[in-house]
Amino acid sequence: MGQPHGHVNLHKVFHAFSAMVTFESMSIGLFTVGVFVAMDRQNGVLRLKRLYPTPPGTYMVSKILSAMALLFLSLFLLSILLLIANGLPSVAAWVETIFYAVIGVAPFAAIGLTIGLYAGARAAGGIANVVMLFLGFVSGVFISMHSLPGFMQEISMIWPSHQLYELCYGVISRAAQGCLLVHWAILSSETLIFAMIALYKWQRMVL
Repeated sequence: MGQPHGHVNLHKVFHAFSAMVTFESMSIGLFTVGVFVAMDRQNGVLRLKRLYPTPPGTYMVSKILSAMALLFLSLFLLSILLLIANGLPSVAAWVETIFYAVIGVAPFAAIGLTIGLYAGARAAGGIANVVMLFLGFVSGVFISMHSLPGFMQEISMIWPSHQLYELCYGVISRAAQGCLLVHWAILSSETLIFAMIALYKWQRMVL
């Protein structure tokens, strides 16, 4: 940090930034959404909200949007560190990375919703922690993908954390991103799947 550009290993800087962006997305989506939804359910807030004359998905959409807003604010702190490390890419690449990250928190928020609606307030934090650690290790965020067994490398594309990391790292490092359509298709599909699971539980909750 604070070294001239010629002495900075930008590959490590970009990898660390992309990994931290993905970690922030997982943390906010799983913990902020999952734990607070579980607390709302335990305290009777969800029962009260179900009595409101609003569409059933309004509460869930608001939780996902709040996760996006919180992530947007937290990424500025990471960007400051990237600036100090003399690793800030072009403004266009930085904006694109932030945009990908904010949209990419959606599947983690949907998973957090599912955890919060199915697990108790005490168990939600532990479950979210286990899920986050699992996604971090099997997707190449916490450790290099080359350190994982071959079969885990082959199925890595099914994890939302891997898809988000590849998107962010590909933008700021200008490395090969693969097909953007595939990345977004997988992230969107997983968001929809877990959102439908959460909606199913919401509709079956007893008032």
